[in-house]
Amino acid sequence: MFYCNLLGAISTIGSQLSLFAMTALSISRLQNIGSLVSKDPNTPSARIKLASLFFILCLLSTVIAVFPLLSSYEDYFVNGLHYNKVPIFSGIVKKDTHKSVFKTYYGRFRDKDLSWKMIREMSEGMFYKTLWRYSRYNCWFLWQR
Repeated sequence: MFYCNLLGAISTIGSQLSLFAMTALSISRLQNIGSLVSKDPNTPSARIKLASLFFILCLLSTVIAVFPLLSSYEDYFVNGLHYNKVPIFSGIVKKDTHKSVFKTYYGRFRDKDLSWKMIREMSEGMFYKTLWRYSRYNCWFLWQR
């Protein structure tokens, strides 16, 4: 799963860099057309500006690509969990399905918004009691394996 996340992050970084580069070049072109004085792009200050712009674009692209993969923000970006070899949960299981199963299994259950961390802990409690061995993985977007 790590390699899949890594490939997705690299792909997103490349797409964002391409988008930001086209935007920056368009803005630069508009400024040069509007300026009456020709500017020399080979001056040290122009090179420093270009290098700093490149660094900022790379940093911004990396943040956009990696931010959704951080575990502290998974409640905003994870759509569901997929369990292997668990007959109760089939396909990608969203929070509402987990809630209804937990209400049935645990009996009294407060209807509140659950985090994915809490859902994992509660589902592990269910499955360890029944001695099911299972594996699960996050689904950031709706896709099937």
